[in-house]
Amino acid sequence: VRQTLSRHRPQTLGQASRMSGVTPAAISLLLVHLKKAPFAGFLVPAEASGAAEVIATPLADVA
Repeated sequence: VRQTLSRHRPQTLGQASRMSGVTPAAISLLLVHLKKAPFAGFLVPAEASGAAEVIATPLADVA
């Protein structure tokens, strides 16, 4: 399951749940992990310097 998710990098849980080989239990564990881990931001390459920049975008609460 990890290899499948790493290879395809789905953007939503819905996309992940429709992937072949990803079980409902794996989606449940992924959701628990996402709720526990704080969002650190996306790593976006800087255009001029070649350094990477982290851009944080807040997500709506999933309560």
